[in-house]
Amino acid sequence: MEKTVQCIFSDVSEHDMDLLFLEEFVCSPAFTKIFTDKVGLSSPLVISVHSSKTDAYLGESDMTVVVKSAGKKIGLLIEDKIDALAMPEQAARYSLRGQKGVAHGDYEEFYVFIVAPRKYLSQNAEAQKYPNQVEFETILTYFEKLNDSRGAFKVQQIRQAIDKQKKGYQVDVDPAVTEFWSKYSDYQKKEYPGLLFIYNGEVKGSNATWPRFRAVVDGLYMYHKTEFGYVDLTFEGCADNIVEIEQLLTDTVGDYLKNCFTVHKTSKSAAIRLMVPVLDLHKSFESQTSDIRVCFDAITKLSNTAKLFPTSTVSTLLTKH
Repeated sequence: MEKTVQCIFSDVSEHDMDLLFLEEFVCSPAFTKIFTDKVGLSSPLVISVHSSKTDAYLGESDMTVVVKSAGKKIGLLIEDKIDALAMPEQAARYSLRGQKGVAHGDYEEFYVFIVAPRKYLSQNAEAQKYPNQVEFETILTYFEKLNDSRGAFKVQQIRQAIDKQKKGYQVDVDPAVTEFWSKYSDYQKKEYPGLLFIYNGEVKGSNATWPRFRAVVDGLYMYHKTEFGYVDLTFEGCADNIVEIEQLLTDTVGDYLKNCFTVHKTSKSAAIRLMVPVLDLHKSFESQTSDIRVCFDAITKLSNTAKLFPTSTVSTLLTKH
């Protein structure tokens, strides 16, 4: 094999691992068999992959892979963990989302998995509630056997993820913030059920102040930046496309300033913004209910605006990067 290039990652997130795994599901039947052999599926053919598939009531599946085996469409619903806590009832919600997928005709049957470092799986009681487990170390061996430069890159990424888990990082739980998120989620489900809030009931630290929502258009997210007093419809990686986003907004709503929208560069991204009241996640949820309703109305307005965007235009903007 040619000399391995040293690959240095500032960090490896669970989302980074999701994308690595989904790429391999699409490209490699041998990789797919690591999962399907566990549940006795023969000759699986991958039909589709979906990252962060969200249900407004039942939360988010990190990876959803649909395969065809023995004439049936079968869903593989996969939770990916490095070092974040596995939350109570998380495995159960995966099963509920799988049942809903069957009812909607997405697939005829489903299997639930968790993929994580070996140490994580052995020491986390909640992780052991998942019916099927795949160790990062098993996937590491798969890539090592490829014996090529692409495999060597993936090996280094997976090793860093395993090393990160070994450091034993855990969220410094903030009870007040965690309680606020829980009540925020309950309020969303009751009062604004059409919004796609990305939250699985996990505990939160004191810096967890940006609830995130999925827009209907793939690739767009809404962030409620509670401490700053605004909500952003974010075009990730589009910091250099402010003019195009302003034109998109103009074509959609006309004079967007009269509709209280502004467009901003946010680090490497760009955002369509609405101002809302500042929230304090250490204060009681109930004392801020009127302001919270204003915030959710703004999130709804952004969501409804995003629905009007031509999908092709958004896709072109997001794929430029």
